[in-house]
Amino acid sequence: MVAQILTDEVEKVPNAKVYRVGGEEFNIILPNVDLKQATKFGHHLQDRIRYNIFSIDHLKLRITVSMGVAKLHHGDITSNLFYERTDQMLYQSKGKGRNRVTVENGNEL
Repeated sequence: MVAQILTDEVEKVPNAKVYRVGGEEFNIILPNVDLKQATKFGHHLQDRIRYNIFSIDHLKLRITVSMGVAKLHHGDITSNLFYERTDQMLYQSKGKGRNRVTVENGNEL
């Protein structure tokens, strides 16, 4: 269900891709999108998920998501450097109470 929301929204952004990393963790690549636009996109996704009612085994649930947002830098020799930076932002969001978007420049939204 969450994957479908992500897929639907990512299809609206040219050349964007969503990947399931494992379990409930996803990566979204947004080529040619600056950090401000990526952050806005993250908040939009948060709202789409937060305000959706999920039905699981006759239960009605609302869920929230935590996100980390980072930009690919010229100095990122490998994709792992970029991924690790983004992952650090994600874990900052989770560590500060969840349902947050943390951006690599130090802003928490």
